[in-house]
Amino acid sequence: MAERPTFREYRELPTWTWSDWEKVELVRRAVRELELGQLSSAAQVVDAMGQDDRLRGCLLQRTEALPSLPFNMKEAPTGGRAAEAAELAQQRFETMCSDEAITELGKWAVMLGIAVGQLTWAVGDDGLWWPSLQVWHPKHLHWQWDTRAWHLNTEQGVIRLTPGDGQWVVFAPYGLMRAWMAGAVRALYVPWLLRRWGQRDWARYSEVYGGPIRAVKTPAAAEEADKQRFVEEVAGIGNEAVLRLPTSPDPTQSYDMQLIEAKSTGWESFDRLIKQAESSMAIALLGQNLSTEVKGASLAAARVHDGIRNDVLEGDAQRLAKCLHEQVMKPWARFNFGDERAAPMPNWVTAPPEEKKEEGDSLKSLGDGISSLQKTGAKVDVDTVLEKHGVPVTGPAEEPA
Repeated sequence: MAERPTFREYRELPTWTWSDWEKVELVRRAVRELELGQLSSAAQVVDAMGQDDRLRGCLLQRTEALPSLPFNMKEAPTGGRAAEAAELAQQRFETMCSDEAITELGKWAVMLGIAVGQLTWAVGDDGLWWPSLQVWHPKHLHWQWDTRAWHLNTEQGVIRLTPGDGQWVVFAPYGLMRAWMAGAVRALYVPWLLRRWGQRDWARYSEVYGGPIRAVKTPAAAEEADKQRFVEEVAGIGNEAVLRLPTSPDPTQSYDMQLIEAKSTGWESFDRLIKQAESSMAIALLGQNLSTEVKGASLAAARVHDGIRNDVLEGDAQRLAKCLHEQVMKPWARFNFGDERAAPMPNWVTAPPEEKKEEGDSLKSLGDGISSLQKTGAKVDVDTVLEKHGVPVTGPAEEPA
């Protein structure tokens, strides 16, 4: 017998943030609060980090990867209405969990180690109950040690979250207990601050070194009013200015002006500091920084490091799929079919296309090699060769004529 979703809908508290996080003590205090299970200040730091183009780009590359991949629903191996459930869920998954919700859920899970969303249910034209996932800002989320549970401040008061109850989705990729310790913000706040300070100090440096000092020479015997007028003319020089320089046969009686430019390579330290900070950001969020540092045609190295990044992507896909299966698809199957076992499993295809091509080329080369050996009259143990190369077979190979 199918249940009916009867939940009280909660409203999110107004959420604001501020961007004045340049003082290291403020940021450190926010991280310390995070490590105690209080997410309010750390969530605001993450909002402020969105002003950094480099960090924002890396985070978007990480969180927008899943919605851009091929997607399907895996049918539950329980029989019954499992096939019907998988087909229906496949058609309406974007309604249940939009790309925007998936991206937002991934953002907070990556940065803080946990993300929370509310499911609101409505009856569709087909008579089925359909949920819609709305991700909440984690500013009002905190862990309570006495209850060993996450609690959320809402307009209706503080509530305890129960993952999988059909109303709340709590995505903690590395577990609910001390989920915040997996938050990337703990590793990112130092390079983020260093990059901000490096850009600020480099701008100040450029302001000083980009404006050379004008040194003026005035004749000692000239009238004081003439000398003062000359200094004022130099001080008021603008673009395409013309300057009067009275001269005299006696060099000591001539007016002159020279530009004194600061000559230094100190700017290189700013460049190195900013690049190091950018590299740290990429490693923390993507698992690698080769995409911005490969020189020349190092295709092999790029593939190796791309594989590391793909491992991170596979982990994101598997953990999110498990979360949505337990906390979205199971309640959906229970409310519509009366059986959680019919719930399909979300599946994102993370294998890169070039990897499939390489696998096909490898199998073709292996087959050609076996055929060449057989043509020489050699009795090749095909099954042993295939097993050695990890090729699954359904039965023993036939002995060649």
